[in-house]
Amino acid sequence: MVIKCGCSAEAKYLVYEHEEPHCMECMLDAVECKNQVLVRVIDDAYANSLQRKQ
Repeated sequence: MVIKCGCSAEAKYLVYEHEEPHCMECMLDAVECKNQVLVRVIDDAYANSLQRKQ
């Protein structure tokens, strides 16, 4: 299952507390601020859990 970023690219990261899917470029834009931003790499286990929910 391919998870998409808001810009339509393939998402590789989950950003913020809401775990919003982002590609690398959008994730780097998101973390370029003075506030701490949570980032997680999307792994197979996460993608599989999303697939089970659908």
